[in-house]
Amino acid sequence: MKLNEFDLRVWDNKAQKYVRFYWDNSKGFVAENKIQCSNLELEIEQWTGYYDDNGVKIYVGDILRLISKNDDRYLMTTVLQNIFGTFHIPPNINVAHLCLNFECKVMGNIHENKDLLERKTDLQKTNEEVFQNESVDSKVI
Repeated sequence: MKLNEFDLRVWDNKAQKYVRFYWDNSKGFVAENKIQCSNLELEIEQWTGYYDDNGVKIYVGDILRLISKNDDRYLMTTVLQNIFGTFHIPPNINVAHLCLNFECKVMGNIHENKDLLERKTDLQKTNEEVFQNESVDSKVI
């Protein structure tokens, strides 16, 4: 990904919403009408460089619905970023692998739609169940 392709979104923990922001070298992150924000107030979520099947950008913190191509069962999971900067879902499956091998749809995010991760249906599998029959060549180190 080139530097001009980086895309971030910012969640304001105090306001409980996504906010517009910019970077000021002397002040740090400046969000909406605030002069300066602490790191505790804001959560910065980076775009992974990938899109779901509907053309929606996938960000860190998004909740994805992954449908296995082997059956109709699906998984609801959250996109994470590790210390090496790669994007994955538990248990360390690379987002690039997911986009190529699963039907993938952004259903929401961990701030506004956390309840999606708590719901469980008969068709929903755990991460281990989904990936036990898939070839997982792109595990994160």
